[in-house]
Order: sequence, then C-alpha cells, then structure tokens
Amino acid sequence: MTNRIPPSLKWLVTKRARIAGQIQKAEKALWEIEVAQQEIEVLKADLLSIDRTILLHDIPIDPARIPSLETRNAPHKFKHGGITKAIYKALRQAGNESLTTTQITAAVALASTTELDYSELIELRYAVRKLLRRKFADGKVERLHPAKTCVEGRWRLKDWDGPARIGRPSTKA
Repeated sequence: MTNRIPPSLKWLVTKRARIAGQIQKAEKALWEIEVAQQEIEVLKADLLSIDRTILLHDIPIDPARIPSLETRNAPHKFKHGGITKAIYKALRQAGNESLTTTQITAAVALASTTELDYSELIELRYAVRKLLRRKFADGKVERLHPAKTCVEGRWRLKDWDGPARIGRPSTKA
C-alpha cells in the first residue's frame, strides 16, 4: 500500500521548487551581470590606452569625437563560410522553388552543431539577410521581392540548372 501525498503538501513542495528555481535563475542573472561589469571595465581600460596612443601622434585627433560603432556578432556556431554553405545547400535543395528568409534561416540553424537560443537566432537571421543581399549583388541568387517592402523576402539560386547536372561528369580538366 502506498501513501498518498495530501494536496496541501504537494502544493507546498511544488511552490518551494518553483521559488528555488526562481532564486537559481536570479543568481545566474546576477552572475552574468557581474561578468559583464568586469568585461566593461577591461574594455574601458583598453579604450583609455588606445585614446592615449592616438594623442601621441602628430596629427591632432580628439578621441572623444570619434563615434562608436555598433557591432553585430553572428553566432560563432559555424566555421568560416559555414553560413554561406548552408544557405546554398538550402537553396539547392529547394530546386527552382523560392524560399523565404525565415525558411533559409531555419535551414541554416539546423546545420548548426549546437542549439541556438532566441538572441542567437535573431543574430543569425540578420547575418543570413545580409549574406543573401551580398550574394544578390554578386549575381549568385535572385531576389523575388521588391528591395523595399514589408513582405518577407523570397530567394532562389540564379540560373538554377540542377536536373541538367545530374549524372553528368564535370567539365573541369
């Protein structure tokens, strides 16, 4: 015969577990803040030393007047060129059909060796969008939507001739 846990005790156990989880989450966030503060201090020290070096040069430049640049970091979950290869693979697999930017991003994310969190997916989508624009400018992909639109972009490989290549030997010597 098993003992049945009374609902009031079950509620207390569940409530305690949730509060303990919230404490762990808050402690982790606090630790991340401390790490970020240490990183900020190191970056400020680097900036100060670069400012001093700039002032040593003959050309007078006021370091305070140099505007800061916003940097974007695509997830480092890919090897160099890995995102581009995954984009081409997704577009090749689609054949002559077009894919949306979101579909391409999903295919690229699946090619990643590790799981991406939400912020990394946002950065990855930005990187995919920029790469698709660059490949369009290079003539590698076709843009099937107006350049300035609120509709999601659709893309496909330019001059796709996949079926013509199947089973044929390479013409490269």
